[in-house]
Amino acid sequence: MIIRDLTRREKVFFVICLLMAVLYFLYYLLYRPLNQWKAALRNDVEAKERAIVKDLRILERGKYYHKESEDILQRFKQKDSEEKTMSAILSEIEQVAGETDLSIAEMKPQRVKKDGLYNNFSVSLSLDGSLRQVIHFLYVLQGDAHLFSVDDVRLDKISPRLPTLKCRLVISKTLIP
Repeated sequence: MIIRDLTRREKVFFVICLLMAVLYFLYYLLYRPLNQWKAALRNDVEAKERAIVKDLRILERGKYYHKESEDILQRFKQKDSEEKTMSAILSEIEQVAGETDLSIAEMKPQRVKKDGLYNNFSVSLSLDGSLRQVIHFLYVLQGDAHLFSVDDVRLDKISPRLPTLKCRLVISKTLIP
């Protein structure tokens, strides 16, 4: 064959060329694609790690919001029987009226309305006071400390000369039984 007819020097040169060709093909067919695959995997792993860190932050925030929503939900839970709850609501209204120097002429608790998952405790009030006192009273009752809602308001002037108003209103508080 052709390789047998070559001189020793030519055989060495042929083997070196053959080794270089094999190394060239190994580099371009195995090493380089494997290196690119390894880099792509590394990038993929880093992207997944960033996504996991982001998801963990979201989960931590979710735990915080879950705890906060549980705390808020506890404020709307009915802790006692309907009678005790209504009594507590009436004393709460009297306390706020006392703080705002407003006199309650009449206070009538209404029947508890059960609306699916909620109990709606309503109270009908007649108040005597100035417009500023009535507005401050309503503002305090609707604040975060009390969470009442105003269902109906009617303001009547008692006398054209006096700044006193007769206020009739229905306020309610919704609780979860």
